[in-house]
Amino acid sequence: MVCILMAPGHTAVASARDRKRSARVHALPDLRERYANLGIEATSSTAAEFAAYIKADAAGFAKVLKETGVKLD
Repeated sequence: MVCILMAPGHTAVASARDRKRSARVHALPDLRERYANLGIEATSSTAAEFAAYIKADAAGFAKVLKETGVKLD
């Protein structure tokens, strides 16, 4: 499962600050334990790191769709 916190491009300074805050919150032991109980691992990334993740994930799904012949409508 991927949950994303996003903001418009013109909020780059705020989103960098918010990413740092989010990373600190996700590092709290009680929250990490709650997430672990749900099978979730919280991470924080930059916009470039997230874009690379999405690109790789999409490529993986494209390969599966091609190999199985599944068509998206």
